[in-house]
Amino acid sequence: MLGVVSSPIINFSHITYAEDYVAKSQINVANGVAGLNKNGEITANVNNDRINNNSINSNFIQLNKKNDRLRFITNSPDTNNNEIDMFYNADGDNKDDFGNPLEGNTFYFTNNKYGNNYRFNGTVKASSFNSGHFELPRHGDRLRFITNSPDTNNNMIDMFYNLDGNNKDDFGNPLEGNTFYFTNNKYGNNYRFNGTVKAGGIEINGHVLNKPIPGGIEPVDPYNDDRNNANLIFLSQPGYDWGNIKPNTLMVGGRSRNSVVGIKATCQNTGQGDQGGSCYQFTNMSGPQAYHRSGSGVTDGINMDMRTMDNSPMDSIGGNTLVKNSDGSYIVKGNEYSVISNVPAGATKFVIKGTFGCGLGESRSRCELRGINFVNNAGKISNSVKVTPGFYNPSNNTTEVNINDGYALKDILTPDKKLEIIYYASDGTAYAIDFSEDDNGSQYAAIYPSLSEKERNLTHARMAVWTNIANGMASVENGTNEDSGNTDMPGYYYGYADGFGDTVLNQANIDAIQADKTKTDEEKDLAIRQNKVTKIFMRSFSYPGLAGDLVKWKNNKHPLNDDPNIKSPGLNAYDQLDYKLSYACLTKNQLNDNEELQKRLHIGNRPNCFDKVNIPAVVRPEQINNINYIYNSNYHRYQKPALFLGMVQKNFNLYTQQSFNKSPDSITREFDNEWDFPMNQDHDGQASVRGLTMVFSGGGHPLAQGSYMLRMAGFNHMPLGLKIDGIWPYGGKSLETDAGFFLYKWTMLGASPYLQNINDVMSISGLGQIKTNQASYQLMTFMSNDGNVDNKRNNSLHLGLTKQNSTDPLQNLAWNQSPTCNENKECAVLGQIFFDPLGYIGGIGLGSGYGDKAKLGLVVDKDANVFINKNLSVTGQSNNNSINTNFLQLNHKNNILRFVTNSPDTNNNMIDMFYNRDGDNRDDFGNLLESNTFYFTNNRYGNNYRFNGTVKANSMESDQFTARGSISSRRFIGLLSTPSSSSASCTTGEFTDDANYHYVCVSTNKWKRVALSDF
Repeated sequence: MLGVVSSPIINFSHITYAEDYVAKSQINVANGVAGLNKNGEITANVNNDRINNNSINSNFIQLNKKNDRLRFITNSPDTNNNEIDMFYNADGDNKDDFGNPLEGNTFYFTNNKYGNNYRFNGTVKASSFNSGHFELPRHGDRLRFITNSPDTNNNMIDMFYNLDGNNKDDFGNPLEGNTFYFTNNKYGNNYRFNGTVKAGGIEINGHVLNKPIPGGIEPVDPYNDDRNNANLIFLSQPGYDWGNIKPNTLMVGGRSRNSVVGIKATCQNTGQGDQGGSCYQFTNMSGPQAYHRSGSGVTDGINMDMRTMDNSPMDSIGGNTLVKNSDGSYIVKGNEYSVISNVPAGATKFVIKGTFGCGLGESRSRCELRGINFVNNAGKISNSVKVTPGFYNPSNNTTEVNINDGYALKDILTPDKKLEIIYYASDGTAYAIDFSEDDNGSQYAAIYPSLSEKERNLTHARMAVWTNIANGMASVENGTNEDSGNTDMPGYYYGYADGFGDTVLNQANIDAIQADKTKTDEEKDLAIRQNKVTKIFMRSFSYPGLAGDLVKWKNNKHPLNDDPNIKSPGLNAYDQLDYKLSYACLTKNQLNDNEELQKRLHIGNRPNCFDKVNIPAVVRPEQINNINYIYNSNYHRYQKPALFLGMVQKNFNLYTQQSFNKSPDSITREFDNEWDFPMNQDHDGQASVRGLTMVFSGGGHPLAQGSYMLRMAGFNHMPLGLKIDGIWPYGGKSLETDAGFFLYKWTMLGASPYLQNINDVMSISGLGQIKTNQASYQLMTFMSNDGNVDNKRNNSLHLGLTKQNSTDPLQNLAWNQSPTCNENKECAVLGQIFFDPLGYIGGIGLGSGYGDKAKLGLVVDKDANVFINKNLSVTGQSNNNSINTNFLQLNHKNNILRFVTNSPDTNNNMIDMFYNRDGDNRDDFGNLLESNTFYFTNNRYGNNYRFNGTVKANSMESDQFTARGSISSRRFIGLLSTPSSSSASCTTGEFTDDANYHYVCVSTNKWKRVALSDF
């Protein structure tokens, strides 16, 4: 049927039997039947308004001969466009009147020279359409493609131009002005263009690409040069960058069969700090644009920039109240709240009892407050506004509410007024969550109403799904278990999505909704979903097919172990919403006061902390009353159960792996990772290199124990391990290995809390440990407070042995970092080297213990004097190996063995024993010493020397000699002298001789004599 004919004459000159076809066509017009002239032309004028559906009663106009055509005369002054032909060309070797080749089996509607503008006022339907130009003249006209998709949101695709920015599509979405749309209006499609797509500019997410992109795809495959199997993609300047001289190129795949290029990208950064500061940037971050900026500084340039953050989940759903009716229907409503005190009209924020969550904090998800009236600056009144949560105080369970979008309270708000806050997920649906399991024990989360298509598209198989329900704490911030992370982490329930299933609750309602012609498709979709429920079944392992993989939830208290008796979240003893959790960590005094609890909480790496619902049975009632509980700081704000799609507990920014799997025919036996820094300086200090810098910044608080800067874990495979940890405010570990070796660095930021009291200790280093069948030993250096000297605290440095007696093979000191074993007195502090020992500042000593339990044996003071504070036992062997005896040997010439007398007589406060070899030596007082003589003297004047046993000598010389017992000698040599008189001064028992007499002092100052004679 012809819709528009613009010529007064239809030329049938090529039709031999035109009369027959006019008769057959039954062309009727108001003025009669058209006739034919001798040239075979219809003589009647046929006007546009006279040929229409009501005036032309014809099934067809038939042109029987091959290559017949219907020609329209245009009367155009353009000789190339004065006629338009419609015809079918069967043969591929035909040409048109202008000599252009015609395609075979093709219907032409053309002037054969160049394209025209063709206008169709009605609907044009065709199985396929090929046109150089197609015009829809009216504003809002569109080209629609019927997809026959079972998805009602995707059963048609429209192409149209929207001029007015106030228009909306069929689904109520606002349309941008002056924009051409190629869309189904509901969500994006995959569009495939088999030919070349050319455009002056392309806009993606607000960014305009208005320059040509050089590059292409090369069909390079080792086995098949098929373009469909191309494996080289290049985006570069013309040609290839084999010379590595073009600054911005990307090549993926091999250039040829002999090429070794996998992925090659070349770039030169420009040091712009943001846009040009990094050549290649890979981000796993959501949020503001500032998060995604380059990490370079003002004058820095980065080659590869990778960054990640604690991303929000893909979406948060639930958090609302679910009301189930007896007939199986349900209602999802918001949660009820009330203010804690009167709030005046005009307020834009107030405080409520309880808390609430609002999802991702973006425009997609939102919270609405209902139940009262609000007014904006324009005077518009609304009974529902968007709100966001402010500060939450866990101690009294109150939350600040912020009113958005320029609204404020219209009237005063009192505590007796009930408020409703409802949370909408990113798809605009308010969901509620219920946990249950089927008859087979398979656990699932039931979502009311059923999930929208948009939410389903966010998920994939085995995606992690977390809840806001926890069973106590999995770990706490000040724990001591190095592998747990020791973050403030509740024992959350989580699992891996194993598919969705919708359960219809009321099919009759659904049928009625589908038949309702008053609702939009969007309204129907929501109404149908409100008569269904979606069940997400949970798996306990992310990888399918593993042993023990159950259709159950897990709890991150035991991420590697599944409890077959675990119930769905909320149904186990002590399950509760995470914002209600609190925990306590006992103080040192509380632990010391309870030996049983001390054992329970300090075995291995267990922390001394527990949550409020899991108090150990050994905690005594009087201790419970004195425990200060801390509220868990890692919580969501939802007052009802919620699901979080696609969250991670640990985030790796970079993960690499090398593995040795004994692959067939492989000879690889060495694995290495290396950073090379070729620094070709021509003079000292020309360049600086910093091999590895790790910067940890934030709010000024230390990270959780178990955090470290660098760790290398050998796990019993690596002969040498190393771990470098952080420095705490007053110091901390700077280096540690899994072999009992560690180093501390202590800084002073204000007054140190350590070494304030006698017996306090501070570890400096661990120098290794060893385990025997009976005990474990560790060599350590540490500081201890030993007491006071001259009213000043004396801290000594120790190098010594720590011992733990245990036959348990699992008990060892590999992770011990205290000479007393975590202050539990489980270890003995054995032999020590003391630096700066008490009373000997600047000296060094040998002893045992620490603090007021230190026992010093041998000490060398700062002047190199040696002091022996306890018994001295000497064991050794004579140099000639002929006498096996104990001895003390002084090897150097003129060595002295000195005894300190502590005599008040300064001339007698020391006694020396020494051998003088040279005759010209003098003692400390200037007295000349005889050569080859052993001295036992105080060098000033004689002492009284007492020998309790027998003194044997080849000869003995003394100015005075006193013996209480007998004296035995082969001969006695005395100096001859004669008393001046019988009353000369003498001591009883004293005797002397001269040439004639032997004199004896029989009493004080009374001498008697006997005569000597020859024999």
